[in-house]
Amino acid sequence: MRLIKCILTANDCYKAGRTITPKGVMVHSTGANNPAVARYVQPVDTQADAASLYTVLGTNRNKNDWNNPGLDVCVHAFVGKLADGGVGSVQTLPWNHRGWHAGTGTSGGSANNTHIAFEICEDGLADAAYFGKVYQEAVELTAMLCKQYNLNPLADGVVICHSEGYQRGVASNHADVMHWFPKHGKNMDTFRQDVSKAMGGAPQVKPQAPATPTGKTYTVAKGDTLSGIAAQYGTTVDTLVELNGIQNPNLIVVGQVLKLPGAAGFEPYTVKVSVTELRIRSGPGTDTDSKGFIAPGVYTIVEEADGPGAKRWGKLKSGAGWISLDYAEKL
Repeated sequence: MRLIKCILTANDCYKAGRTITPKGVMVHSTGANNPAVARYVQPVDTQADAASLYTVLGTNRNKNDWNNPGLDVCVHAFVGKLADGGVGSVQTLPWNHRGWHAGTGTSGGSANNTHIAFEICEDGLADAAYFGKVYQEAVELTAMLCKQYNLNPLADGVVICHSEGYQRGVASNHADVMHWFPKHGKNMDTFRQDVSKAMGGAPQVKPQAPATPTGKTYTVAKGDTLSGIAAQYGTTVDTLVELNGIQNPNLIVVGQVLKLPGAAGFEPYTVKVSVTELRIRSGPGTDTDSKGFIAPGVYTIVEEADGPGAKRWGKLKSGAGWISLDYAEKL
């Protein structure tokens, strides 16, 4: 990995000065045919190392880089071409700075509060050589960050792309990077595996789309629809929506791994809530956003997870969010 530092000190996000405790890494891509990091990253002319940074990064004569006030976006790094034609990573915010990269998701939460983010500079999306270089650079950058913050890249929700963030309700509706990676035989599952290998872990391969129903998972392929997958596996769209926390049934992306009924041996069950003010959370843990309170009654749990602040958390079938199972009686 080739890492250069050029903090965007003139960007309003940097000036806001808010920090986070990083819990993951979100991968973005720029959505424009310009692989040069200089398009987005330039030093402030008055800083001591400006001349050397221009030499490494190259110059943006249009002055439309992100090191300017008045922008509502900023990430922690860019991966792309440098002035010498090689590929590298440029850090643009302190890693624990709260970036402006994900927007607000359908859950009302935002990965801005939890994830370090970087942009991969896109080209025309067809150059396999360029893709291979920036993909590997992104893998190594993510591995470095996971090591630094003791993150497991294979754990649920730790390393995600923007489109996966949207599916989880913590990012705006963008397709990156799943409009690009599959063109070169990659997806976010392979990316997470490669990050794990770069950290010294053994390769782990997730199941691919099975030819016949297995009752476990299904990996979305080109042309798939949720209704078609439901019909193939003898289930319903509503069941898949509830089981996978899908916000928009009309939006699934190539490479997305869907749980099928009975996945991983988990069967939905009902619980009785008796407390009058049990808080609903956007995710499993007291450190996630509040979504209000649940009324006493009987509810269906479609997923369980560990989380801080409670021994176990359960995801509500209604899609309203997660509740602490410490305060729910299993029926």
